[in-house]
Amino acid sequence: MIKIFYDKTVHKALTNLSESPRKEDKVMYAEIVRTIELLKHFGNNLEEPYSKTFNDYKYEGCVLKELRIVTIVQYRIFYFIYKGKAGILLYPAVKKSQKLSSNMIDLAYKKMKRYINLIKKGEIDI
Repeated sequence: MIKIFYDKTVHKALTNLSESPRKEDKVMYAEIVRTIELLKHFGNNLEEPYSKTFNDYKYEGCVLKELRIVTIVQYRIFYFIYKGKAGILLYPAVKKSQKLSSNMIDLAYKKMKRYINLIKKGEIDI
């Protein structure tokens, strides 16, 4: 089992969904929580359809991944797993087309590198 850490953008998005009066948002929130629980239990072994790996986006032994949640919309949360013991949820996104925007992937990758550097400096304790 791994521990999950939330970037503030992910935390805010999940809070907004959980507090929304819309039924669709409540359903999406419940599915996201269920999928995060799968990530906690399976870690790096979580595979499609729940997780996808971006092999071209590696840094310091970590690889960028996306948590895949499908309800009325396709919701994605970019994340990485640090040394097999911590999952850091980086950036939420609603997938609006067949292919994810390279800008979204690049933003998540930059966040991943920043988090890894902060962890290595001891500024984040996991």
